[in-house]
Amino acid sequence: MNNPCKESCWNSLYKTRQVNIRLGRDAQRVGRYLLISNSYSLSPQETARLTKEYPRLKLFRILEENIPSEIIRDSYMLFDPLGNGILIYSPDLPGGELLEDLKKVLQNSKIG
Repeated sequence: MNNPCKESCWNSLYKTRQVNIRLGRDAQRVGRYLLISNSYSLSPQETARLTKEYPRLKLFRILEENIPSEIIRDSYMLFDPLGNGILIYSPDLPGGELLEDLKKVLQNSKIG
């Protein structure tokens, strides 16, 4: 995100958290990360909300020019255990599709 986190951003965060919860015992095998542009400063309210609602979420700063053009605002991505990007999801896609894909990746993973 490079502007204040709009409702679709919060919805994506919520959706990925719910998918993580639905993984049950495999949830510990999955990391959740928020990529945020270096040019954006989180407001105190955003920081407090992220800390309270998403305590396991890791925040990474990224230079805006390093964000691939394929990544649309508020989208979420699926990476394999080696850090290879597999899929980019539109923020309006149902979380069930992410859950199905994530289960397949975890099932086929020999790592983690």
